[in-house]
Amino acid sequence: MDLNFYPAEVGKQQVAYGGEYPVFPSIPSTLDQLRTTVQELLAKLKKLPLNQIADELLGTVKGANRLINTPEWADTVRTLDATLKEMQNTLKDLQKVSRSLDQHLTPLVTNTEQALKSARQRWSWSSRVPR
Repeated sequence: MDLNFYPAEVGKQQVAYGGEYPVFPSIPSTLDQLRTTVQELLAKLKKLPLNQIADELLGTVKGANRLINTPEWADTVRTLDATLKEMQNTLKDLQKVSRSLDQHLTPLVTNTEQALKSARQRWSWSSRVPR
């Protein structure tokens, strides 16, 4: 027994003088609080439909197992693997084409710019020459 003053509990209970001896208010011990908490938790667990949850979970696992172990699933995985490899090869080819275009387009753009500049100069010169 621990006799102490707990200010947080003041005003919640009062000494009861109704019987042969006065009854002093008390607070539950840590062990009592733990016991109450465990009892409440167990009561809540008893209310859960654990059998139904277990049955549904088992059904889900069985269904996933059936799906994964079918020949179609293995074929799908192989097909996806082949498709991924094909896409990687296609991307490499596109990168090569892109580099090649860069190499060919740069001189083409430069030559086109020079030709346009020359054409502008000729047009400017021809517009000044009397006819």
